[in-house]
Amino acid sequence: MKKIFVGAEFKALILLALPILCTQLLQVGMGTTDIAITGHFDALVQSGVAMGVFVWNPILLFASGTLMAVTILTAHQFGAKRVKRIPTIFHGGVSVALVFSVIAISIMWQSEYILRFFEVQDDVIPLSVNYLRALSVGVPAIFLFNTLRCVCEGVARPLPVTIVTFVGFVVNGVMNYFLVYGYEPIGLKSYGVIGSGLGTAFAMWSMLACMLMFYRVEPRLKTLNLFRYRARIFKQVKGLLQIGVPNGASIFAEVALFSVSGLILGRFGEIVINSHQIALNITSLTFMVPLSTSFALIALIGQRMGRKDFEGAMRIAKMGRLTCFGIMICTGIYLFALKSYLPMVFSDDPEILKLSAHLLIFSIIFQLPDGLQIAAAGCLRGMKDTKAPMVIGITSYWLVALPIGYYLAVIKNMQAEGVWIGLIIGLTCSAILSNLRLQWQFKRMKRMYGLT
Repeated sequence: MKKIFVGAEFKALILLALPILCTQLLQVGMGTTDIAITGHFDALVQSGVAMGVFVWNPILLFASGTLMAVTILTAHQFGAKRVKRIPTIFHGGVSVALVFSVIAISIMWQSEYILRFFEVQDDVIPLSVNYLRALSVGVPAIFLFNTLRCVCEGVARPLPVTIVTFVGFVVNGVMNYFLVYGYEPIGLKSYGVIGSGLGTAFAMWSMLACMLMFYRVEPRLKTLNLFRYRARIFKQVKGLLQIGVPNGASIFAEVALFSVSGLILGRFGEIVINSHQIALNITSLTFMVPLSTSFALIALIGQRMGRKDFEGAMRIAKMGRLTCFGIMICTGIYLFALKSYLPMVFSDDPEILKLSAHLLIFSIIFQLPDGLQIAAAGCLRGMKDTKAPMVIGITSYWLVALPIGYYLAVIKNMQAEGVWIGLIIGLTCSAILSNLRLQWQFKRMKRMYGLT
């Protein structure tokens, strides 16, 4: 049996994954901060923000997933020592980001139709729409930031992104607090749900500004000369979309499943809405660990594929999969031990706290399949195999998880419990199919390149 864990490669995986993890925790922490601040301000306002987040997250992550093609292509070119081609990839990414910004803003301003389609409580809808319209101010900034971030991670320089995201996290917390609650000494009035959206939008622009500064001073990033014009951008856009859209669609399929599940629960009132959102926020924070490992795998495997080290790519894929499996065992134990205490960060309502703790039990069950599917997906993306994860995601989440979740939640009136059972079944299907696809890729590579 060949050795899977090679010290230098495991060290490289951890050193790359840790800054990405900090970045992911800080980004998710921004949404968590919005929920926590509004939760202690007013339960109805918290519901409005929660429903707004359910609409915003699929939009953000579809765009981010598509732009991840920048990471994949950058890693391949960087591994092959063709650094001069990276600026063209970046400019193509910027073009895609700007088009997506227009589409995203349009959806956010017309979000009332989405909320009414899912029969969200009438008094929650205007709050959610106002939150999304205020948040839309920051959409171009966060999409352009993500394009710069993807280049950073593709050339194995994630630390600047972490530092910048930390700045955004602090700015978001401060701005949210003052704009939601107001500050009488300077005559700043309370803007409630609109203040929450504007605070996050302001943080997004601050992150973009800081990221641009890093590209002026960080040695490896500075040598890329990203801001020098490169020809054939439209040809590059086509290549980005061919890889990126299936990738974005697979991420969208998973994230939209969680969002649609939350929107389905919008008919059951603010206690169910808030409890579901709190449990989901807590679960999202623990999920950032395997997700960050998955992002690191994209870069490391992509670089080895670029330099035609196919055996090394397979070895890292196997190592990453085992690493994610171990991580999810640890996070499951952590959630079980603290399930009654973590929801207290978000609410003081005893009913909400009790239901949130109960829902966390379900999240513990899907920790293992969730870790295995995201690890396999990261390995496949690093190999430029993005269409298979898309098909697997749509099948597992929309043809399996969502119908089961809707049936149990609405038809059988199991409410939040029904939705979470559907999520467990869908994630398990995704884990099985993704890992079967990865094993197929291993066999294909061995056959094509004569590996043993």
